[in-house]
Amino acid sequence: MRYFRLMAIGIVLLILVGGVLGTACASAEGEQGQKVDTGVAGTVGATGPQGPQGPKGDTGAAGPQGVQGIQGPKGDTGPQGPQGVPGLNMVVAMGTVTPEGNIYSGYNVSSVTFNASSHYYNITLTGINYSFLNYVTLVSLVDSVNSGRTIESISGEGKLLVHIYDDAGNPVQDYFHFVVLDATP
Repeated sequence: MRYFRLMAIGIVLLILVGGVLGTACASAEGEQGQKVDTGVAGTVGATGPQGPQGPKGDTGAAGPQGVQGIQGPKGDTGPQGPQGVPGLNMVVAMGTVTPEGNIYSGYNVSSVTFNASSHYYNITLTGINYSFLNYVTLVSLVDSVNSGRTIESISGEGKLLVHIYDDAGNPVQDYFHFVVLDATP
C-alpha cells in the first residue's frame, strides 16, 4: 500500500511541475528567425474517385406548347351493329290523287271519286271507318304552281272528304297527296 501512496504523490508532483513549466514557456518570447526562400511546389497528385451523386433538384417550369401535329389517317370502320326494334307503323293509308279523282298511287285506298255537285273528293279507305277525330290526316297539293289554293279534309259516312279551293275561295280540282296516321299506341 505504501507503494501506491508513493506513486500517487509522484504523479501529483509531475502534474504541478509540468503546469508551472508549461506556463512559463508559453509566456516567453524568443527571437524571430531568419526568413528563407520557399521551396519548389511538389507535383499534383492523382485525381481521387468521383463522389456519390447528390439529391435531385426541384422540377423546373413547363416549357411552351409545341406545334400541333397533323391528324392521322381514319381508322377502319367497325362492324354494323344489330338491327334495332322496329318502330310503330302509324301509317293507316296514303295516296296521290289526280284532279279527275283517280288513284295515281296509294296504300289502303279502296276508291276515290270526285263529287262534282258538292265539289269534294270522296276517299274510301280499306277496312277503315274514317273519322277525323280518330286519325291524324295530312293533305297537301302536288303542284306548287297553284300555291294560292287552300285544301281541307273532313269526314263523312266513314270516308275521308277533301275540298280544294282557289285563292278566291271557289272549289277547284287539282293533284294532291294525303297520309292518314293512327296516333293511338
